[in-house]
Amino acid sequence: MDRSRIDTLTSRQREALRLLAAPMRPKEVAAAMGLSPRTVEDHLAEATRRIGAGSSLEAARLLAEHERGTPGNLRTGENRIEIQEVEPAVSPLPVKSEPASQGRLITLGLWQRSALIFGLTIGLIFSVFILIAGGESVARVLRSESSAPHR
Repeated sequence: MDRSRIDTLTSRQREALRLLAAPMRPKEVAAAMGLSPRTVEDHLAEATRRIGAGSSLEAARLLAEHERGTPGNLRTGENRIEIQEVEPAVSPLPVKSEPASQGRLITLGLWQRSALIFGLTIGLIFSVFILIAGGESVARVLRSESSAPHR
């Protein structure tokens, strides 16, 4: 591993890799760093590219080995990396729970999204039928008034 490649990493990229090796998932890393998951994914992708690793987990492993001063001999195909000596640079921040009206992101499962879409579709179809029926009723009233004799 070329030391100069590790030296090109920014502090945010290093922090994201350390937290990934903690082990944390990218969404957890984002919460701990106070960033969006997309920004963390960008940091991890750029760090992986700069190091020349095959994956972000491999990049995290290489950074951890570099910081410990040990050569790499771990398998690169592992799902998670267990490092006992290295602590995360930042402790995870508590996630504030806000009401949905204040912009909290609500995630739904596949069946919940499908049920919501189905329910909204049925509601829309029902609303269109009510609108058509109301329009026909108004038209009938107007026709009957125009055909009735005037006094």
